[in-house]
Amino acid sequence: MSEHSVPFRADPVVADLQQSANLANENCDRAVALAQILSAQLREAQDRINQLEHEAEGLGEQLLAEAKAIIQEVRSNADARVNRTIREADERMNGLKAEAQNEIGRLKNELAQATRGIDQVKDEAGTRIESVKMEADARINLWRQRQRSVSMPSDVKLRIKSSASKQTSQRPGIAQIVPSSG
Repeated sequence: MSEHSVPFRADPVVADLQQSANLANENCDRAVALAQILSAQLREAQDRINQLEHEAEGLGEQLLAEAKAIIQEVRSNADARVNRTIREADERMNGLKAEAQNEIGRLKNELAQATRGIDQVKDEAGTRIESVKMEADARINLWRQRQRSVSMPSDVKLRIKSSASKQTSQRPGIAQIVPSSG
């Protein structure tokens, strides 16, 4: 075997990194899927709002046509009936507009909540990735130190071991990662 060839062994650090990366990807995929669902729901709601507005316009035109027919039929009550019909049409249109605006507001709130949820998932995934990176760096540094200590004199090994134990005690969470060497 040459000096540079080392038999390949499954490294738990790589496995942990892969698992963490898979978890982060799954979280991201779920967030994207939720955003797509909410986006589709928003589009559907906007289409419904447009449909309601068109219906409201058609209803207003229909009520106006009815008012004109009433004027022609009954001249004596024409002014009273026209005013009442126009007022009712305005109230209906205002009601439909208010409903549409309420629906738009509700959908905007849902979208904002979904956006906050997505941002939270992204932040959590970023924090987890950063934590995994720090743990991986600590493991790699320890591994490198061990590799260096294999070919070093015993007094150098003792200094590195002492320095490594000081670093491990200063970093929270590292003691769980670094197995104790006997």
